[in-house]
Amino acid sequence: MPTEQCGKYEIEYEAGALADNAGWAAYVAIFSPSDNPAHRNSIVPRKRVAVEEVFADEASALEAAHRIGQAMLQEP
Repeated sequence: MPTEQCGKYEIEYEAGALADNAGWAAYVAIFSPSDNPAHRNSIVPRKRVAVEEVFADEASALEAAHRIGQAMLQEP
């Protein structure tokens, strides 16, 4: 699962295969820093994004998760 540091936040992107080979789904989790270096504060628990979309392959799902995760950080 790819992880990216965006300022003080850490975003995890994930693609998950759907049941019965129906395609791929995109997932995102966002964490903020913590006083304890062994712990991260989850501000957006792992959740499926682009819920209405089913992606043809893992790469497409990861690309969507990356794009949506970045946009989530830009929201007020």
